[in-house]
Amino acid sequence: MTDSMVEIIKQARWEKLTSLALLFGSVTVQGVKVLGESQLLNLEVLDLSGNVIGNEGVKWIRKMLVPRLRVLKLVRTGLTQDCVKVLLKGGNLE
Repeated sequence: MTDSMVEIIKQARWEKLTSLALLFGSVTVQGVKVLGESQLLNLEVLDLSGNVIGNEGVKWIRKMLVPRLRVLKLVRTGLTQDCVKVLLKGGNLE
């Protein structure tokens, strides 16, 4: 999955989407930004494992957190411990 594919997800307006896994692809900070701007209001599970989004991507993930999001998987994404703490501070994440 590349950043351009993430843009397609945004344009598709999949408001009913509850689970999204973009694993070990080419999603970068730009792709995470597009997700953050998307209207994925029913999203419950998001897995971005294996995409190097780093600390900058956390800002956009934080913006997209919605009340229904319960599971966020970020294995091998280049995040530091501090970013994980920021994400957990204000959400319903497991």
